[in-house]
Amino acid sequence: MTVYICSDPGCLTCDYLLTDKACTACQDKYKFSSKNICELCGNGFVEGDEICDAGSMKGCTSDCLGVLPGYICHGGNSTSPTICKIACSICGNGIVNNGEQCDSTDGCTSNCTCKTGFKQKLDYTCECSYGFIMIGIGSDAVCEAY
Repeated sequence: MTVYICSDPGCLTCDYLLTDKACTACQDKYKFSSKNICELCGNGFVEGDEICDAGSMKGCTSDCLGVLPGYICHGGNSTSPTICKIACSICGNGIVNNGEQCDSTDGCTSNCTCKTGFKQKLDYTCECSYGFIMIGIGSDAVCEAY
């Protein structure tokens, strides 16, 4: 008796009469793709129709068919996972991104937070607290009591 083993680890049954031993049914939790293989979203490997699979790391959509907003992902294939990272802000580019209090304005630090003695305004700039006046400009600005 000849025993055939499906080459696809997620495959439950194969059609052994076909040259490529095509998968005909998938194991639980696996999804049959348009490429006739069983894919498991969330296992860290891009398989079948998947575009992004970062495993237990965040960044890919729950169906592995896209990238979540706020993330940048690259790579990923049948032997290595997709690598995702938060599309972090670039402090100093003059644009206030998520997690920044300010960016390149008076009283703003190189880490895009308001310096000690300053407070964040609604327009994401920094101003001196009440009773203080700003001396200087940019990151050199300081607040002094008047």
